[in-house]
Amino acid sequence: MVAFSAFSIVYATYDSFLYLIPVFLCFAIWIGIGLAGLMDVLNRRFQKSGIAIGLVFVLCLFVQAGNNWPQVDASRDLRAEQFGRKY
Repeated sequence: MVAFSAFSIVYATYDSFLYLIPVFLCFAIWIGIGLAGLMDVLNRRFQKSGIAIGLVFVLCLFVQAGNNWPQVDASRDLRAEQFGRKY
């Protein structure tokens, strides 16, 4: 992760952020492992709470997806269609 981050920062082109994709993937795995450990600790402390804790994590995921949906919705982006008609 450090090597990819350093290369992306030093390379400094307009598309150097693409070199951060492996960093984001590693970070996502790290977060998943951390959440699994947290769930394990909470499940040991509060017996039979695994399903409730899992549902809270899934609910947080859906809330984040709902909040970010308008930013990634490309249904109103007509640039490719306009380019095709033009040429």
